Amino acid sequence: NLAAGKSSIPGYAHSINPLLLQVIATNCQKYSFSLGSQVRTEQTSGGNSVHPLGLAIDIGKIGSNELGVMDATYRQFLLDTQAIFQQSGSQCRLGVWPALVNEVKGFISYCTVFADAGTGPHLHIALPRSAGT
Repeated sequence: NLAAGKSSIPGYAHSINPLLLQVIATNCQKYSFSLGSQVRTEQTSGGNSVHPLGLAIDIGKIGSNELGVMDATYRQFLLDTQAIFQQSGSQCRLGVWPALVNEVKGFISYCTVFADAGTGPHLHIALPRSAGT
């Protein structure tokens, strides 16, 4: 269902946004990574999560990096992800481990970068809530 853009949750109205599917498909050709949270029915982050709308995905690991530290592969993954959004003209939000925010803001200029401690180190890739309307 995911590859077809359909909801991975039977009977749930939302599926992953096609641009996020493009991020997954493009990056999996170049990187080995674990895909964590995608569309989910429960609301978190004080009601601000865009996962239930299909507007966010979480990456748990890129190669052997569990995303609590920056390395060359993680940096290039972020740059490649930013390029996908920039080429599409869509806004993007990248949530990174709090200790990495300033470093990432130093080389990511198109996407909004914010601290996302969540359930531990991970990369949150999202479209703004307005993209779901």
